Formats: sequence, C-alpha cells, structure tokens
Amino acid sequence: MSDSEEFDKITNAYRAAMELWKLASQQIYSRFAAMLTGNSIIVAAIGIILTGGDSPPICLIMGLIISGLVLSVAWILYMTAGWCVEKQLILNVMLPGRRLRYGSKIGAVGSSRSLLD
Repeated sequence: MSDSEEFDKITNAYRAAMELWKLASQQIYSRFAAMLTGNSIIVAAIGIILTGGDSPPICLIMGLIISGLVLSVAWILYMTAGWCVEKQLILNVMLPGRRLRYGSKIGAVGSSRSLLD
C-alpha cells in the first residue's frame, strides 16, 4: 500500500471519528434538554397543586416528588454514560489526528506527509 493510500485511509478514519464525536455530543445535550424539560414539568405540577385552594392528597405530592427524584437520578446516569462515550470518542479521534498532524511515519519508511502540507 502506498503512502498516499495509507494517508487517505487515516484521513477518512479521522473524519469518521470526528463525525461520531459530534453525534455523541449532540445526543448528550439532547438528553440534557429532555431531562430538564421533564423535571420542569414535575416542578410546575407540584407548584400548581400546592397553590390550589384545596388541600391536595399527600400521595399525589409524594408521587410527584418521588418521580422527580427518579428522573434526576436517571438524568445523572444518562449524562455520566454520555460523557464516558464522548471521552472514548475523543481518544479515538486523537490517534489518527496525531498521526495526521505531526506527520508520523504512516506506511513505508520516510513517509512524513502531514495533513498540514
């Protein structure tokens, strides 16, 4: 395999890894927005119930509070998992990126073509 073909393979791998990284980042913030919306709805429901004229049933208030706590724990777990995936994708992007940026020997001896050339 020639240096040019090897360079093209690494360049394509780098681009694919960058796209995966961007997708993972978008998913993290989509989850963040969904969980924030869910928690906001629960807090709003509690506020509406408490400001109503009648005394609300305690089981309804406790149910909303517990569902809010469960949603918050799920939020933390989803965000932590997303950050772990993003960290792994960053590491996958760095290897081909270093090989391209610093022009390390890619194929045959003497190959030092870099993306910046």
